[in-house]
Amino acid sequence: MTLKILATMSPSRIIIFSAIITITVGAILLSLPISHINPINFIDVFFTTISAITATGLATVSLHNFTTFGISIITILMQIGALGIIILTLFIANVFFNPDRTTKQVASELLGIKRKRDTRKMLLFVVLLTLVVEFIGALLLFSHISQNMPSGKAFFSSFFHSISAFTNTGFSLNATSIEPYSKSPIALLTLSTLMLFGAIGFTTLKEGFMYISNFIRNINYRFSLSSRIIWRTTFLLIAFAFLLFLSIEYKHAFAHMDGATSALNALFMVVSSMGTGLQTVATNTLTTPTLLLIMIIAYIGGSPGSAGSGIKTTTFAILFSALRSVVRGKDHVILRGKRIDTAQVSKAIAMIALSIPFIIGISFCLLLTNSHFTLLDSMFETVSSFANMGLSTGITTQLTTIGKLLICLSMLAGRVGLFTLIFALKPNDTAKGKSPSKKEKVTIL
Repeated sequence: MTLKILATMSPSRIIIFSAIITITVGAILLSLPISHINPINFIDVFFTTISAITATGLATVSLHNFTTFGISIITILMQIGALGIIILTLFIANVFFNPDRTTKQVASELLGIKRKRDTRKMLLFVVLLTLVVEFIGALLLFSHISQNMPSGKAFFSSFFHSISAFTNTGFSLNATSIEPYSKSPIALLTLSTLMLFGAIGFTTLKEGFMYISNFIRNINYRFSLSSRIIWRTTFLLIAFAFLLFLSIEYKHAFAHMDGATSALNALFMVVSSMGTGLQTVATNTLTTPTLLLIMIIAYIGGSPGSAGSGIKTTTFAILFSALRSVVRGKDHVILRGKRIDTAQVSKAIAMIALSIPFIIGISFCLLLTNSHFTLLDSMFETVSSFANMGLSTGITTQLTTIGKLLICLSMLAGRVGLFTLIFALKPNDTAKGKSPSKKEKVTIL
C-alpha cells in the first residue's frame, strides 16, 4: 500500500514523507533505554537523529553516551542518509515488486538517468557500490586501528568510520575525531578516498568505472556533460583549496608535522570540508582565513546524486559560467562547449539567491538566542549544518533548545527541505517530452 501511495506522489513529496517516517522511527529507537548509557534529553536524541539522517555529523552529546545498540541505530541512519531515503525506497520497490511507470520516472529524475529502463540497474549499482566500497575501506582502516585496540573493538570502529566517511556524515567514535590517525598515511588516504567517493555522485562514479573499462578494452567512451563538469569542478576546487589550506596552516596548525604529513592532513581537511566533517586538527585552532575557506568549500559541497550536500558543484559551475557570459556580453551560457538551457541557469541562480538569505537568517537567530556566540561561530555553525558538513568551532554542545531546533531546521533544509521542494521537478516542457533545442541540461540537485 505504501509503495502504491509513493508511486502517485511527486519526488519532493516522497522525499518529505520518507524523511518524516525515518526521523520518527529513528528518534523513537534512540530514545529507548537500551540505546543509551545515561538518560539523554529528547531534544538531543532528536538532534542526533536528524544529524545522522541528513549525513551532517554535528552532535550536542558525545556518542559515548550511546550503547552499542544505539551506535548501531545511528550507523543505520547514516547509511539511509547516504543512499538517500528515496533511493532505498525505490530499491526495495524494484527488487521485491514490479514498479509502475510513475515510480520509475521518479527514480529517473532523482538519479539523473535518461533511460527509465536503466533505473533498476542503477539502483543495484548504488547499493552494491556502497557495500563494496565501505567493506574495503573498513578492511584498510582495520589494518591501522587494530594496532591500538582489541580486534573486536577495532573491527566495529573500522566499519563505523568507513561508513561515516563514505556517507559524508562525519560522526566519530573518538573524542577528538580522526586526530589520532593524523600521522597514518593509510588511514588518511583511505578516509579521503571514501569521502571523495561519497561526494562525487553515484552516476558520475558509474561513468568513471565505464570509462576505465572501455579504456582497458581500447574503446572510446565519452562522459556526459554533467559528469565532465563534476570531475573538472571537483578536482579544481580540491587543488585550489589544498594549496591555500596548506600555505595558511603550514606554520600554524601543521607546525608540529613534517612536509609530507602536513600535505596529507591538508588534503584530508579539504576533502572533508566538502561535506563530511571529520577532522585531523581541531577546528577551533585554525586561523580565521582557513575557517572562511572551509565555509566556502562546504557551501559549494558535493555533486548531484551523492551523499554530499551544499549547493552542488554543478550549480557553482553554472553560476561561474553565467557570470563569465555577462562579463563577455553574451546572452546565453556556454559550459564545456555546450549551451546551457536557460531554465537550468535560472535554477542555479535561484539556489544561490535562496540559500544565502536562509544562512544569514539562521545565523542571526542563533545570535539572538545564544548571545555569547560570536558572529564567526554562528555563521560557521549555520553553514556547516546547511551544507551537512558537521565541523564546528565547538559551540554545538552550548546551543540552547531554540538553537538546537534552528540547526535541525538548517540541516533538514540543506538536505531535503525548501530547495528540494522547489527544484526536484523538471520544467513542464521537459516533462511533456519537449526538447530545449540544442541546449544542454545539467543535473544540479
